[in-house]
Amino acid sequence: MNVRLALFAASTLCLLAVVHCGQRPKPPDVAPMAPAPLDAGSDSGEGGAGGEAAEPDHHRPDPALVQKALDRTGTPTPGDEAAHGLRFEVVEVGPNQSWALAVINRGGETMNVVFDPRLLTLEVEAPPDPKAKKHAKPPKPRICRLPDGLRPARADAAYVLKLAPGHGMVESFDPRLYCLPDQGTTPLIAGARVTASFGWAPKTKQVWRHGKRVEEPLPVTPPFVASIAPPAPDNADAGVESADAAAPDGGETPSGIVMKDEAQADAGAEAPVNGGVKELRGTTFELGADYAPPPKPPANGLVFEMTRGSDAANEDSATVTVQLTNRGSRPETVYFRRELVTFEVSSVDGTSTCDPGPDDRSPDRLAFTHLAPGRSLAVTSRLEEMCEKDTFARPGLYLVRARFDSDISGSAFGLDAFVGHLTADRPATVRIRAGKLPFPGTRSLADVQVGAPPAP
Repeated sequence: MNVRLALFAASTLCLLAVVHCGQRPKPPDVAPMAPAPLDAGSDSGEGGAGGEAAEPDHHRPDPALVQKALDRTGTPTPGDEAAHGLRFEVVEVGPNQSWALAVINRGGETMNVVFDPRLLTLEVEAPPDPKAKKHAKPPKPRICRLPDGLRPARADAAYVLKLAPGHGMVESFDPRLYCLPDQGTTPLIAGARVTASFGWAPKTKQVWRHGKRVEEPLPVTPPFVASIAPPAPDNADAGVESADAAAPDGGETPSGIVMKDEAQADAGAEAPVNGGVKELRGTTFELGADYAPPPKPPANGLVFEMTRGSDAANEDSATVTVQLTNRGSRPETVYFRRELVTFEVSSVDGTSTCDPGPDDRSPDRLAFTHLAPGRSLAVTSRLEEMCEKDTFARPGLYLVRARFDSDISGSAFGLDAFVGHLTADRPATVRIRAGKLPFPGTRSLADVQVGAPPAP
């Protein structure tokens, strides 16, 4: 018995060390999802509000984000009692930065929490339109969430954490993964109001009362995002613990989650849950003036831009569109080919370069394009053809930057074509819905404790 207890303690300490290092417990094996219908107009070349986006951070969350999340969860809300003291918040510290989601146990009971970033939903209410008519109906809020193929339909035991009173977990994320731009415009702009939720929304039904149609809540049933943890053994460590720390044989874990076999899962069976919570909701916050897009500087001559990304079923269908525009006052001549465009791809797995190689063909005169002032040339490329195999093998968000290099002047034909390098100011956003690798990949996590400063 002592040997088993020692092994369990060592396993728990190992998991805690992994969390402190900004890693996540071993992810579940996510099978490739069936291609889902694409959202019309959801892909864009915009890098988000406020200008060019920063590359994803693969380390611990920004300490400023962690502290802001911890501070905001200290304000009581009407839903605290129903959530057994669990507080959920989403915070941001400015454009071009990661956001963070946090679940902090400010109650008196140890809680099991499905800390799964796939369960996040952002409801974005657009700011008032100063040009709208006085009695015009405001637009419906934009609901930003992962596609159904990525969002789990039930609690995944591999993501369950046990949070003792006073403990919590913070994770940084890129909001564009959930809220893609629509027709080139991001909804995350100055004045927008954002309300975040985490879990599964309680089900309701419509009923008529006193001549009015109202939503009536249905009985609460699984899946649950949180529940009261069964009493832990006297020698168990308090704090943040992975629920699957000691369940290699499919038995009951220290957190009380019963691992289901395949037959039970297919039948929709759920483990008994004590004090189940369907959904956690955060405090509504408003995006500040720094989320206003910067004014475009006046441009002369040729301007190179990324105008569209894609919301792709898989890496085979991922595309980006680049555009070359003559913003000058005189005509421009250019030799433009896809092979002259280099892409830089950033994701949770790092940064890679897609360089299709030089165009060795000798161009003829007809290969040069004449662009009058105000005219543009757009080209859409399949990234699979431009990048190394499996560059987009993991479902998730990719930021794609582009550079155009031309050294062919056309002097042999008496032309004076553009020679030089042009870089797109903003990246394109590409979301992959299904792939060979599991989602979400490397996570940026920090475990926190109320009253203790965040770790550096």
